Amino acid sequence: MLKKTSFKLILPFLAATIILSPLLIHSSAETIETSLSSTIKSNTELQYYIDKYKPLVMNITDELRNNGYSVVVDYSLSSDEKIELLIKTSEKNTKKTLEAISQIIENTINENKFTPSSFSMTITNYYEPAENTNTSSIRLSYNDLIGYIGEELFAKYDVALSLHYEVSSKKTKLALSLPVNFYINNEEIQDVMLDLIKQHKFSPHIFQIEITHNINIMH
Repeated sequence: MLKKTSFKLILPFLAATIILSPLLIHSSAETIETSLSSTIKSNTELQYYIDKYKPLVMNITDELRNNGYSVVVDYSLSSDEKIELLIKTSEKNTKKTLEAISQIIENTINENKFTPSSFSMTITNYYEPAENTNTSSIRLSYNDLIGYIGEELFAKYDVALSLHYEVSSKKTKLALSLPVNFYINNEEIQDVMLDLIKQHKFSPHIFQIEITHNINIMH
C-alpha cells in the first residue's frame, strides 16, 4: 500500500488555473492512465516519484489557496519523466488570472529547489470533464477523483462516508467505508463509482474498488 488519502466532505473548494512561461502548458486536457506496470516496474520505484513530488504539490495547493484561488492539484509522471501538474479550476479564468496563478506556481517550484523545465501543466475546469490527450502518463495522485466520488455519493445518498486511494504499480485501490447499517447494496454503489470514473475520463481497468461497512453512527 503506497499512498493513502482520505476524502473530506467539505472540500476547501476545489479549483485553480494556470499559465506558466518555462513550463509546457496544456490549456484543456486531462491525462488518462495506462497500466502502471508497463512503465513502473515496482512499488518502490513508483513510491519514489510519489514521495519526491508530494510536498511540492501540497505547497503549490496551499500557496494558490492562500492567494484566494480555489484549486485541486494532482500530479502524474509522463513518459519523458516530466512531472505533469494537473490543475482543476472552479470557474472560467481570464488571461490575467492565469498569468498570476502561473507565477505563483513557478515561484513555488523555484522555492522548493526544483527546475521549472522539469514540469508541464494541464489546466481544466473541475466540473467539466476534458478530452484525454496524454495517454502515456502515470497518475501519482487522485485528489480530484476522490472529490468527484465523495461529492456524488454524499449528494445521492446523504450518507457519512470515508474514501481514500492507494496507488500501486498494478492497480489503484479505491477504498470506501460506509455506515454499518447502510441499506444500499455494494453493487449499486460500485456502479455509481464506475460511472463517475468513466465520466471523468479515467480508465476503469486500473482501479480496484473495495467497499466496507464499518462506520458506526451515534444517534
